[in-house]
Amino acid sequence: MGEAEVSRTSFASFARGGPVYQVPQSTAFIPEVVVKRAKTRLGEKDYNLFFNNCEHFANWCKTGRNESRQLSGFGLRLDQVRLPQVGDLAGQMARDESPAAALALFQQALGNLNVALQSLLPQYAELQKEMTDWQQLAQAALARGREDLARAALHKKVEASQQAEQIKHQLD
Repeated sequence: MGEAEVSRTSFASFARGGPVYQVPQSTAFIPEVVVKRAKTRLGEKDYNLFFNNCEHFANWCKTGRNESRQLSGFGLRLDQVRLPQVGDLAGQMARDESPAAALALFQQALGNLNVALQSLLPQYAELQKEMTDWQQLAQAALARGREDLARAALHKKVEASQQAEQIKHQLD
């Protein structure tokens, strides 16, 4: 499997013979703007499941919001996970450990990942909202000639941004 890259493709190639569903958006750019926004990211290779996946990209192009609803209810269950092929790291572990011990380690790892995601993703989302709120407050303060309040709001935005970056690093 190759590295994920934003690229232009035909509708048929994108659909790969399956259905393509439209997601209605309450607020959206006109089609010409959506296409223009998408073209600005052609060649991008910064795929990240939690922060920059294909749903993040599509929503950003259409609405300007970098969000993924699929992740909001994300959770891992062992019955949803395909076990790796024998050549993979997990396959190596299974050869070196008893099958019961390997399965127990795998289940523990999935549990730890799920706990981390369930606690860190909401924190990250809250910090993203906080950054937007502080930015809006700074803009409103500037509109009223209150540079002191704008400066304080931007300082709070930077703090939230730094905390969000730490969480993003943990998730990565």
